[in-house]
Amino acid sequence: RESMMVYRIDLEKRLAKKAAEKKRYDFFQRMMAERLAAEKVVAKKAAEKKYVTLREKMLATRLEMQGEVAAAMILRREKKAAQVAAYKEARTQPKSPEVEKKYAEKYEALSETERNFAILVDLGLVKESPNPDCPEYDGSEDDLFCDDYEK
Repeated sequence: RESMMVYRIDLEKRLAKKAAEKKRYDFFQRMMAERLAAEKVVAKKAAEKKYVTLREKMLATRLEMQGEVAAAMILRREKKAAQVAAYKEARTQPKSPEVEKKYAEKYEALSETERNFAILVDLGLVKESPNPDCPEYDGSEDDLFCDDYEK
C-alpha cells in the first residue's frame, strides 16, 4: 500500500510537470503567434506606406506632365490668337495714312515679284517656309505637321 502511494505521488508529480511544460509550450506558441501577427501588421503597414509614397510620386509626376502639356497648349493657342489678330489687322481697310506710308516705304525697295510675295505673306494668304538649316530655326513644332518627322 505504501508503494502504491509513492507510485501515485510520483505519477502526480510527473503529470504536474508535464502539465506545466505543456502550459509553458502553449504560452510560447501563443507568444510566437502574436509576434508573427504583429510582424505581419508592421510589414503590411510598411508596404502600404511604400505604396502610398510611390502613388504620390506617380500622381505628382502626372500632374507636372499635365501642367507642362497644358502650358504648351495655352502657349500655342496664344500664338495662334496673336497670329489671327495680326492677320485681321493686316486685312482691315482702309488703313491710316501713317500705315499706308509705312507699307509704301517697305514695298518700294522690292522688285515686283518680291513685293507681291511680301504682300501675300503680310496678309496671311501665304506662309513662308522657314529654312531648317538656319541657326534661328525652331523645330519644336515640326512633329505637329509630319508624324514621320524624326529629330
